[in-house]
Amino acid sequence: MREKFGAFGNVNKLGQNDDFLKLAAEAGCKTWFVGFKSCSQETINKIGKKSNKVKMYASAIKKIHDYGMNIIGGFMFGFDTNKKDVFDQTAKHICSLDIDLPRFSILTPFPGTPLFTRLHIEKRIFTWNWGKYDMTHVVFQPKQMSPQTLESGRDRIGRELFTRSNVLRRIFGMGMRDIYSWVWNFSSNLTGRRHYFQRPM
Repeated sequence: MREKFGAFGNVNKLGQNDDFLKLAAEAGCKTWFVGFKSCSQETINKIGKKSNKVKMYASAIKKIHDYGMNIIGGFMFGFDTNKKDVFDQTAKHICSLDIDLPRFSILTPFPGTPLFTRLHIEKRIFTWNWGKYDMTHVVFQPKQMSPQTLESGRDRIGRELFTRSNVLRRIFGMGMRDIYSWVWNFSSNLTGRRHYFQRPM
């Protein structure tokens, strides 16, 4: 039996390359982790991620699914363009997309990166506790919200997207691609739900 595996990919590149998707599916790829980053084209442009086009998200996701593969969608919060309403806007957009498993993280300025250098110069980094540089804690002063709002917002969207109704929609509402995908979708979403609902409010 062919070994099954997951891979990382860019949403636009995957959405524009049928030959590659066909070969990936035939090779045993069952899941793509796609770093969407944001549902705001303004934010995508500001961070210089030229290959992500928000208007192409839906069609690319459908094409990946058409080849029988699942999608883990990675979204990040804490960019300078993010205002307090970014969590509600992102949740609404994600619900309009057929992403099998959404994942949420907090922008983290890892030492040695241009982001770390810039925030350090701007005196916005407020902790040197490297244990908190894990993409789940806020270690710098966001531009348009408090650190507490950023961290609680990330947890809130996680709980909202992993309510029972949203989990069931992803498990049963996206069609049966194959039994492997269904089992993966079921177990991954239940694990995600436990993660967000076990975190302190």
